[in-house]
Amino acid sequence: MLKAYIRGIYSTALSKLIVDHGGKLYNPSQVIRKRLGYSEEINEFNISIMDRNSLQGIRGFGEVEAVEELRDLLFEKLLDVVFWIKGKSGKLCTFKVEFPYFSKRKLDEIRSSVCPTLMGHHYAKAYGPPLSTMVEEAEKKLEMGVDIDKEGYERKVECCKLPSSVEIAHMKLNGNLILLGNGKVESDSWPIRITRKVISYGTYDGLGIEKEVGDVIVTEFEEASFYYKTTYYSKEGEIKGYYYNICTPVEIYKNGVRYVDLEVDIVALPSSIPQLIDEDLLDQAVEKRIISEKLANVVKKESSGLIDKLVKELLHS
Repeated sequence: MLKAYIRGIYSTALSKLIVDHGGKLYNPSQVIRKRLGYSEEINEFNISIMDRNSLQGIRGFGEVEAVEELRDLLFEKLLDVVFWIKGKSGKLCTFKVEFPYFSKRKLDEIRSSVCPTLMGHHYAKAYGPPLSTMVEEAEKKLEMGVDIDKEGYERKVECCKLPSSVEIAHMKLNGNLILLGNGKVESDSWPIRITRKVISYGTYDGLGIEKEVGDVIVTEFEEASFYYKTTYYSKEGEIKGYYYNICTPVEIYKNGVRYVDLEVDIVALPSSIPQLIDEDLLDQAVEKRIISEKLANVVKKESSGLIDKLVKELLHS
């Protein structure tokens, strides 16, 4: 049984999830007690949950069995959650969790079952001011019974997402975060188109073609998409190749783009049949219980559908 000490921006939704699962809360705040109608008292906990510094998920420590139970619960309830268990020492371990796009949306729904919640609540909290402040003020009005244009506020949340320049936060399945560097935003509508110039020599991953100084990399992001497209151009403007990265649904923040790279990629040279690569790495992530089998199946379906689409486009070009 989960006996959880929880604090942070996800505390209401996670407390509700754990209590509904049959778990108990250690020293919950008065706000949580009121929202959940929770009155039980326990004198110990087997898992501690708090925000990550990025606010993109949670971290904590606890007994291995409790941490694994939390992981299995989140895998059951949240489609795109990514869960890392680290630092095992006897019966204890530490853990880190990423809540991508659909996980945040589902946590919004869970929170809304116990208190007024705008869709996009957890996204706004992770985004920070001024968006988080606007959402907090709107939800306070709802709690006081003030009639507000809820859909109007939710549209404002949607409209706060287009940055003028971006940093690409590329999270790997090993838990490491790679910042791909700032790119210039070339479009002010979906998809967001980001251009970067190559300043070093090398080889383009998956394509096996030479990377040269002066090449231009154009990447297109669509919010909530399970992939993004990168096109590589020579300095003369000729297309060198295409690269589709399969990832958790893309999120757009004021300082850039964020996703977890799910290792599967689709690559193609100009006028060639696209190829799916590294699918075995996705299966390994399932075996290691970093992602759920449910997410892997969705990713495989998305990848297959994308290849079919690209082949049809090639045949009709």
